[in-house]
Amino acid sequence: QVFPLKSSADAAPTLQGLTKYVPRPGLMEHRVVEKALQRFMTRMQVDWLDCVQFHWWDYKDKRYLEALGHLSDLQQEGVIRELAFTNFDTQRLEEITSKGIHISSNQVKLPSSSQSSVPPLLPLTVFESICPGPVL
Repeated sequence: QVFPLKSSADAAPTLQGLTKYVPRPGLMEHRVVEKALQRFMTRMQVDWLDCVQFHWWDYKDKRYLEALGHLSDLQQEGVIRELAFTNFDTQRLEEITSKGIHISSNQVKLPSSSQSSVPPLLPLTVFESICPGPVL
């Protein structure tokens, strides 16, 4: 059982829609991004997504900025509550935040042997860096 059988008020638990969006290289038009999110919401049977974690494979392909622009628009429309990233480096985070795109978190992998090789984070960031451990 994922949720408790009953809460203190005997109300059903609140479900949250959390997903990762890793688009295939190609066209990053608004309709493409919106269609992907609609598919996620339909599968999860939710009216909005509480968090979309975005990942992009190739920084040389600048279409991630187009995709993020559309995700930011959808966030403004209430389709997405929180926009998060996974494995974005400092240079890209600076580029993205300078465009006014709000980031809630950036999940990064820390080296297990040494903390000295961890890249610097943006100074005075308004988002969290998540360094997950194993999922049990």
